[in-house]
Amino acid sequence: MAQYVMAVLYPTYENVKSALRSISYNPDSVSEDSIQDFIDRMKQSNAKYRFMSMLLAGDYSFLNSGSTKN
Repeated sequence: MAQYVMAVLYPTYENVKSALRSISYNPDSVSEDSIQDFIDRMKQSNAKYRFMSMLLAGDYSFLNSGSTKN
C-alpha cells in the first residue's frame, strides 16, 4: 500500500508503474495507457484530497477495484 500512496502523492511514471504492478494480479498486464490514465486522474482537482479522505476513513476498496485477486 505504501507504493500506491506514493504514486498518488507523487504520480511519476515510475511510481505509478511500480504501484500498479504491485497490486495487479498479473503485473505484465499493466499497460502504458493505464499508467498514463492514473497520472492524468491524479492531476485532477482535489484527486489527492479525495484519496486521502478515503484512506483516513478506512475505505480501502480502491485497492480491489479491477483486481481479480481473491
